[in-house]
Amino acid sequence: MTNLANPSDTSSDIPLAEQVRVAVATTALNTISRVARRFDDPMGALDAPGGPADRLALHRSLLAAGPFVQSRLGTYLTATHAGCHAVFTSPHASSMPNSARSTVERLLDPTLRAGRGEPLADSFISLDAPDHTRLRRLVQRGFTPKSIAEHEALVRRTADELIDAFPTHGDVDLVESFARPLPMRVITRLLGVPDADLAMFDRWGEHLVTALDRPRSLREATDVHHALVEIDRTFRALVAERRRSPGNDLISVLAEQADGDVLTDDELVGTLSLLLIAGFETTVNLIGTGTATLIAHRDQLELLAADPGAHLANTVEEALRYESPVQFTLRRALAPIEVAPGHVIPAGAEIVPVIAAANRDPLVFTDPDRFDITRPNARRHLAFVTGPHACLGGALARLEARVAWEALLHRFPDVTRWRTTGTPTGGPSQIIRGYRHLPMRFA
Repeated sequence: MTNLANPSDTSSDIPLAEQVRVAVATTALNTISRVARRFDDPMGALDAPGGPADRLALHRSLLAAGPFVQSRLGTYLTATHAGCHAVFTSPHASSMPNSARSTVERLLDPTLRAGRGEPLADSFISLDAPDHTRLRRLVQRGFTPKSIAEHEALVRRTADELIDAFPTHGDVDLVESFARPLPMRVITRLLGVPDADLAMFDRWGEHLVTALDRPRSLREATDVHHALVEIDRTFRALVAERRRSPGNDLISVLAEQADGDVLTDDELVGTLSLLLIAGFETTVNLIGTGTATLIAHRDQLELLAADPGAHLANTVEEALRYESPVQFTLRRALAPIEVAPGHVIPAGAEIVPVIAAANRDPLVFTDPDRFDITRPNARRHLAFVTGPHACLGGALARLEARVAWEALLHRFPDVTRWRTTGTPTGGPSQIIRGYRHLPMRFA
């Protein structure tokens, strides 16, 4: 396996005019967001650093408002389960929200545009059919049910290694010592990247989450840009090596020709960059917030511990529903989209499906604010979206969370001793919800 440590210099020439544009853009967007929050605008609330001050109250108000709410900023927010489902499955909902933007929108883009360093732009998540259909078909080869099942031994071995390293007495930071390194090690091992490079991948992941939200300063935008340049160079070197000497890793599988078609270097680098977010960020937060939720609902934790075989799979689904790792996403209407009878979002509008609110829609989930691992329809959640852009890595995330809790229950069966020992530290993202630190004690 190639060692990626000490990557080449990531400095790049960013024109002064581009730096000035981004500094002005981030300042303007921050000001617009603050003013919107002052006037109780829902889009301003969602855009707050770390998410809304009162997330559940905002979600309830959006659900009570009906099929959609129009922000003063022009964006349409849909929070109902039916509305989100309609958007996700509509052929008129574009996943290329930055296309066909006005001059003002381009000027207010908070990301640096300076040469290479935009690998996510070439990932299939940012494309529409037919390009999305083609790329997804090629990438799916690495995420078939058979391949996911074959990964289970790796996930189990990795979980056991991490638990073996827990202190025999005292506290452990569940996120730092388990929830984060578990999916990180799994995805890097699947890619054929050595554990020595985990810190670099972890740093990249943080910058990609910032890119997914939006940089809030020139400094953040510069850090993101340099990380993206570094990611681009590193993955291109890996792709070139795997094309010369294929192995049995995921990069080699994705680099192979299939039915006369093959991913280009740009497309493969974009896909690998996407895996840095989809491959572990969702699972990190699923395991972290899910464990905290179980501890906060002792009856459910004890029910799970009494019969893990009967309840683990549905516990994962209920955890995804109850604390959605991805809070909301973005689409653009290419044509009018009816999200409910008589409620149409016009062509050209930006749409924000609020996934976390839809997963607590009382029209779909009885007593939605109750955490219930026996909930019969928990799997109707939209945590992994639905339709053509349904998350390809959802099965892997489910497997990792199930194995994580199974391993913890096996090693620490007396769940009456499980407890948090300090205040969890939330992450800074408004889109990705989870903990950076979760101090715990198991014995």
